[in-house]
Amino acid sequence: MAIGVLGAVALVAVTALAVGHSPAQRGVVLVPRSPVAVSCGETISSSIVVGNDLTCASGNGLAVAADGITVNLNGHTLAGNPGGLGVHNSYRGVTIENGTVTGWGTGIFELLGAS
Repeated sequence: MAIGVLGAVALVAVTALAVGHSPAQRGVVLVPRSPVAVSCGETISSSIVVGNDLTCASGNGLAVAADGITVNLNGHTLAGNPGGLGVHNSYRGVTIENGTVTGWGTGIFELLGAS
């Protein structure tokens, strides 16, 4: 009978630990975004992983439309024309990474105060 009581006490202790556990205390797991195809003149308003090379004969490449986003070029190239802007950014905390921006009048254009 003593084993039964001891087992019941252990079960109550384990249950109390499980109930007191909060999933919010665990680390955050980041899931990579799937690459997305972009086109000339496209407006980007959330973080993105680019899925294709982009060549624009006229106009601008991409336009950033939100603070704090990341444009991961994913090894791709944004190629353009001498009269255009590769990436037009007027927002704060923007990261443009992991690719090549070439052939534009201005590769990455940031308005005063943008970053």
